[in-house]
Amino acid sequence: METQNHLEYGKRVNYLDPDSVDKMDIQIRNLILSINQIIVTLKSKS
Repeated sequence: METQNHLEYGKRVNYLDPDSVDKMDIQIRNLILSINQIIVTLKSKS
């Protein structure tokens, strides 16, 4: 989440390219979703 905040700020102050930030945000969200799915799977097996 902190990384997403930094990306959003960089986008707002025109330090980062908005299209690149949007792509990275999607990738980060997908990564978080995948990690959460792994955690749920591991918890259900124990």
